[in-house]
Amino acid sequence: MRTMRRHAQNSGFTLLEILIVVVIIGIFIGVATLSTDLVDFDAEMQREARRLDNVLRLASEEALLLSRDYGLKFYEDGYDFLVYDHAAGSWRPLDGDTLLVRHTLDRMLLALRVEDRDVKLGAAADVLMSRAEAEPGEDDSGDAAGGEDAEELLPVPDVVIYSSGEMTPFELRILNTIEPLEPDVVLSVEFDGTSEIGHDEI
Repeated sequence: MRTMRRHAQNSGFTLLEILIVVVIIGIFIGVATLSTDLVDFDAEMQREARRLDNVLRLASEEALLLSRDYGLKFYEDGYDFLVYDHAAGSWRPLDGDTLLVRHTLDRMLLALRVEDRDVKLGAAADVLMSRAEAEPGEDDSGDAAGGEDAEELLPVPDVVIYSSGEMTPFELRILNTIEPLEPDVVLSVEFDGTSEIGHDEI
């Protein structure tokens, strides 16, 4: 009887059992953290879509108020607002601090579809750098070969926001690069400017 009681008092968890419990707890914590990160990143993508949607509404209001045609040039990692210069007959980058070049967050990529066709997008930094290098310097007259190269690199918008309030209908997909199997966030914009944000799987 005394032997059985002493054995019960000395019994406890072995080191191996404790290590197994710690590993199991670590696995559960890792899974929970990963799930939280995916949810947070999806919320970030939706915020980016809402941000662009709000800026589009602002641009549409300004176009209507100022009787100007705005353009939107998309890149795989951002977008850039343009304005149509009627005197020069071409598009140019928009000056001012209301509608500026806006880049998406890291780990996001954009895919654009306009009028049922996919638009090939380049990287914003590469396109803008090439455009800056082709612009004539202060000492250039602008009528040399460099000026012709600059004209070839003049920005052409993928989407036009007309002074009447209408705009080119398009579908912008914000790709989830963290987890490719998760649904992407999609911003769909109609000709009259109405928009919808949702999820869609490729």
